[in-house]
Amino acid sequence: MSEKVKLAILPEADLYLKKTGCKDRPPLWESISTLEKAKDNGFDWALSLEEGVLQLRSPGDKDLDRVKVDFLAGSMVYRQRHGQGKGELLAKAIGIKKNKVPSVLDVTAGLGKDSFILASLGCQVTMIERSPLIALLLQNGLDRAAENPELSPVIDRIDFLNRDSIQFLNFDPQSLLKYDCIYLDPMFPENKKSRLVKKEMRVFRKLLGEDLDSSVLLDAAFASGIHRVVVKRHRHDKQIGDQKPELGFIGKTTRFDVYFNKV
Repeated sequence: MSEKVKLAILPEADLYLKKTGCKDRPPLWESISTLEKAKDNGFDWALSLEEGVLQLRSPGDKDLDRVKVDFLAGSMVYRQRHGQGKGELLAKAIGIKKNKVPSVLDVTAGLGKDSFILASLGCQVTMIERSPLIALLLQNGLDRAAENPELSPVIDRIDFLNRDSIQFLNFDPQSLLKYDCIYLDPMFPENKKSRLVKKEMRVFRKLLGEDLDSSVLLDAAFASGIHRVVVKRHRHDKQIGDQKPELGFIGKTTRFDVYFNKV
């Protein structure tokens, strides 16, 4: 997966990035005065800030416009408020039980929805996202949620790193022993258009390209020594790598492959 994004940064977002300490920007990121000028100058993507919400704009494609991280959205808050998720496949795959709430290392954070659900259920979660652009959206979403008294206890259970997960897993094996589970949600292969109906998934594919190193990441997870490794897949996709999962939790569209580390 690679990210070579020609990104227009609109004025309010520009000020926000400066205030939050984001000074070292990739060379293809450029300050632009308006979304219209971004489109005229050939930018596929723009970053805006509207009422405190950082958003990824698509000047030329309304169907891909306004991607953001919003843990304050109705569906996310409802699930957190009513304790939903304990009976879901994700919780079962991670190994959440009445007397056990595992600590989780989410090495493919994306927009953070699964990590938020797990933290809502009491898990201590460290999530890692390597894309600088997605990381900005994610940090903004976490910061806004932390200001909400109802959600701040959930956000307190989340640590976030803008890092390369493979390098992180290989850097200091001893530091990984505090985690009970590694969670991977690599991008689904583009085999069926129906898998890309969600705007966020379509944006990720256009923005980041193919997820070509998921098998390397899985190997690093196996080598980490963390006992439980969970991989999210489309229901009909083949497993990643040659090792067969010990457990599988299968839903209507999604499957969770569970491995138990022998290292």
